[in-house]
Amino acid sequence: MNKALLSKWRWRWLVNRDRPWCRLLETRFRCGIPSRRFPIGSIQLSSVWHGILEATEGFMNAVRWSVGDGRETSFWHDTWLGDSPLKDRFGDIYQQSCSKRGIVQSFWCAQPGEGHWNVRTRGRLDEETAILLSYMLRELSEVKLAAGVRDSVVWRPQPQNSFSVRSCYDWWRRHLPRFGDTTDKMKEIWCTKAPLKGLWEAGLGNNINEVVQDE
Repeated sequence: MNKALLSKWRWRWLVNRDRPWCRLLETRFRCGIPSRRFPIGSIQLSSVWHGILEATEGFMNAVRWSVGDGRETSFWHDTWLGDSPLKDRFGDIYQQSCSKRGIVQSFWCAQPGEGHWNVRTRGRLDEETAILLSYMLRELSEVKLAAGVRDSVVWRPQPQNSFSVRSCYDWWRRHLPRFGDTTDKMKEIWCTKAPLKGLWEAGLGNNINEVVQDE
C-alpha cells in the first residue's frame, strides 16, 4: 500500500503541471521532458523526494499520454503510440535518430490542410532498419496533431475513471511478484496469537520460536 500512496504524488505532479509547486520541482531538479523523471542521484534532491522516486520506480509504465499538439510528450521516451515507448519498440531507429530527446511536435511537419511525420536519422539505414522505419511511419500516419489542444495524461490501469490509490495498489501487485507475497506474509503474522515482541521480530525476519523461548 505504501507504494500506491507514494505513487499518488507522482500522479499529482503529472496532472498539475502548471501549479507553482510543480514548476518549482521541475526547475530545481531539471526533471521535465523527455522522461519526466527526477535525477535520483542528484545531490540537490531532498531525502523525501528521493524516497518517493526510489519507492515508485517503474510508475511511468502505468501512464499513457494522449497527444494533442505534442508539446508535452516525449516522442521516444513516453508511451503515446502503442503500449510501450517507441524507443523500446523501434530500438534500432532510436539509436540512429538525430533527436533522441525531442518532443512529439518536433517530429511533425505541419502543412496547410494536413501535415506529415519526419523521423530524421544519422547515416544510411540498412535494409532491415529501413523496413522497420516504414512500419513506424505507417503507425504514425494514423495520428494527426491538433494545434492548441494540450497533451493529457491517462492512467492505463483505469483509463475511464482516472487514478485511484486502489487501482494503483492492484497494478503494483500485478507487476511486482513479491509485492503480493509480502502482503500475504504480513497478514499471516498479524493473525497469530504470538506475543507482540515475537510478531515484531518475525516481521524483521527473525526466528519467532527463539524469541518466545527467550521470554
